[in-house]
Amino acid sequence: MKKLIAIFALLLGVVAAEAALPQPDLIAQIHFAGGQKISNDSSYLPFTNEFSSAEARALANQTF
Repeated sequence: MKKLIAIFALLLGVVAAEAALPQPDLIAQIHFAGGQKISNDSSYLPFTNEFSSAEARALANQTF
């Protein structure tokens, strides 16, 4: 029983210490290499086919 209380107290201390740290606002950082770079690389062929489809081009024109 003492071991269980000690483990619980340790866990509570760790959670409290982590909660006291400042939380960053950044959730995710995403970098896009660019369509031209992707289309020039042969290892990205499935992505190239997707970016070159008529639907993708229409969406890009509408967005830009």
